[in-house]
Amino acid sequence: MNEIVTKVKEFFDTQKWHYDYFEEDCVFQSGVQIDETSGLMVHAIIGEAAFTVTAASDVEVNPENYVEVAAFLNEINARLLLGCLVLDSETGVLFFRVGQNCIDQAPTAKVVEDAFMYPISFMDENYAAIAGFLSGSLSAGEALEQVFAQEA
Repeated sequence: MNEIVTKVKEFFDTQKWHYDYFEEDCVFQSGVQIDETSGLMVHAIIGEAAFTVTAASDVEVNPENYVEVAAFLNEINARLLLGCLVLDSETGVLFFRVGQNCIDQAPTAKVVEDAFMYPISFMDENYAAIAGFLSGSLSAGEALEQVFAQEA
């Protein structure tokens, strides 16, 4: 078994999170509730020498707004030191993605934990601002101000 798979399983077991593991695709799937009405679908995609963790929101973007949303995400991504927000143009799902290189070394428990917790924390802390922009209750400028206030 791939060492990364083993470490990710250990993370889920230590955290006592329910998860599904799809061995044929080397993908873990779990979910996290961020408030009473909103949650994140969390995936870990495992490769031979790297893995990626995504935290997908339950807010779908209207295809008519893709260009405006892409510009908004670009503003955020340009200032992030780690990870990025991605809009899946096929499904309209917005997610935060972070990758971890494991060439020549198995990830430590802390590396795996950070890889999961950073995208979850980012989405949790910024969900209201992002959802506000997507719903039209916040302008792009207002939402960006809230996101960057969290990142300061």
